[in-house]
Amino acid sequence: MEEDFVQWRISPVEVQMAPEETAPIHALVGDLAVGAGEWFVGATASIVFAASDDEADETAMREELSAVAQQYGPWAARLLWDHVSAAARTAAALCHGSVGRIDIPGDMPDITYPSPAGQTGRTTNDE
Repeated sequence: MEEDFVQWRISPVEVQMAPEETAPIHALVGDLAVGAGEWFVGATASIVFAASDDEADETAMREELSAVAQQYGPWAARLLWDHVSAAARTAAALCHGSVGRIDIPGDMPDITYPSPAGQTGRTTNDE
């Protein structure tokens, strides 16, 4: 494990298989992991949504979850970041002796999305 690191990742999950005539229901899961020396804190949050009927090429989205992360990740990133960073700060503050040792960024770092090949690809923020 790296000594000091911040990992911020958004991954897609198909929550419910929907009939062909309706949009699939997905979730985007935001995972934050911060390591500082011997200290570690992590937090996870998710947002569940269904693409509207007028979204382009739903069939392709059903087959390729990484496309869901690429298309909707930037939309959900700020909401997920605000939640996980606050939860991580709270968890870190509850650990005696961690004050000043775990630095959870105030600004959202670059997001890692899964790539179509199953590997992770780094993408910068769209802000």
